[in-house]
Parts: sequence; C-alpha cells; structure tokens
Amino acid sequence: MSKIWKRIVTFIMVVVVFGVSTVSVSASDYSDLILSVLDDLETKNSSCNSAAQQLVNGTYRCVDLLYLITKIGDNSGIYSSLSDSVYDDFSAKDKSANGAPHQAVNGFYRIFELTYIWANELDPLGSNSDAIEDIYSRYQSGNAAQETAYQQQVVGSYRTVEMLGLIAVELDPKGTYSILVDAVLDDMTSIDKNCNGAPQQIANGTYRIVDMLYVIAKELDTSGHYKELIDGILADRDTNNSQMDGAAQQQANGMYRSTELLATIALMLDN
Repeated sequence: MSKIWKRIVTFIMVVVVFGVSTVSVSASDYSDLILSVLDDLETKNSSCNSAAQQLVNGTYRCVDLLYLITKIGDNSGIYSSLSDSVYDDFSAKDKSANGAPHQAVNGFYRIFELTYIWANELDPLGSNSDAIEDIYSRYQSGNAAQETAYQQQVVGSYRTVEMLGLIAVELDPKGTYSILVDAVLDDMTSIDKNCNGAPQQIANGTYRIVDMLYVIAKELDTSGHYKELIDGILADRDTNNSQMDGAAQQQANGMYRSTELLATIALMLDN
C-alpha cells in the first residue's frame, strides 16, 4: 500500500470513527463503501501476476467508485436506474470477458458511461447537453471502428478524459481551472501524435485521466483540507513513472492513482 493510499484510508477511518475531525468533516454514509473499494484494490493487487491484471484491477475499482459517485450526486433519483444498469452490465460483461484485455475494455467503457451519467447529473438545465452527447457519440462511433481490445481501450480512456474535462468545467463556473483543463486535453492530443501503437496510447489516456481527476479534486477541495492527499497522489504517479518498465506498467500506475483520486473525490462529495 502506498503512503498516499494509507493516508486516504486513515482519513476515511477518522471520519467514520469520530464523526467530525479536526478539519470539520462529518461522518459519511458512503465512507465504508469507499474504504472497501480501496481494500479491494490492495487485496486484488496482491494476487495480480502481471501489469495487465493490475490494469484490470485499477479500472474495475474506478468503476466501483464512479458508481458510488453517481449515487451520491443523484439527489432526485433520476439517474438511479441508469447507473444501476451500467453496473449490472459491468458485472455481466466481466463474466463473458475473454482474458485481461477484454476485461480492461469492460472497465474503461463502464468508466466512460458512468462519467457520462455524472456529467448529466451536474447539468440539470441541459446547458452542456450538446457537448455531453457529442463526446458520447464519438465514443460509440469510435468503438464501432475498432478491431482489437487494445484499440477499444484507447477509445474508452480518451473519451473518459474528454468527459472528465467537461465535468471539470461544470464544477468550475468561474473558469478558475480552465487553463489546466485545456492543458490536459492539449497534452493528450500532442502526446498521442508521438505514441507508437495502442499500448502507449492507453498509457497516455490513463495518465491524462489522473491529470483531469487531479483538477476536479482541486476544484472540490475549496477549503484545502485534502491538499496533501491530492498533491501526494499526483506526485506518486510521477515518481512511479520514473521506475516503470514500459507502457503496461504505466497503464497500471495511471489507473491505481485514478482509483486513489476518485476515492478522495467521493469522500469530498459525500460530506
């Protein structure tokens, strides 16, 4: 377990046990579930025999956390059946997946679909509906054009970055973070041009997911109580990257850090 991971778990446990911490965070209805996802990430990581299996573990835990996030944000219950349907689809497709590459596709695609729901939840007046549907349409057409599971993973990860970018805009009506959002999208495009095949593109996608989740976490942390956690996760990504041996390990690094950021975001949204 990374140092940042331990800090997240400790933070959640303080919330659960003491109700109100020194940073005035109240007890959370979802904190036990958030903690259980982090436990699953660690437990399943210990049984992974390859970076490909770690990538599946990371994407699957991100699905778990995004499902919780859509539940937390769905105050009116409008999207409840849709998020449940995505999660049911996630479980069904895992059973029929033929190996880790197809499981990773399942993970990336369900991640995208849950971010689609999240973006709609944040847009009750439909101001961004055209932009949301444009990204979703390109996700569908992109999937139809792919011939391999690895190319499908590229589609899922790239469209997720774009949807998270839209979510970041929705959470930032004053445009304080607009330069950072644009920079992440620009990085994805420029780095993609230098990628030599789908594995490097997937690594690009997973790292940009981390970057966009970092922006979202910073937006939500208006009090600065989570600053050490948020900055530490990004630093872990970069430190680990210097030790990675190839794109597959980078992909796993990206999705593990994404899981940690989503856990932090879920905790903030639930308080």
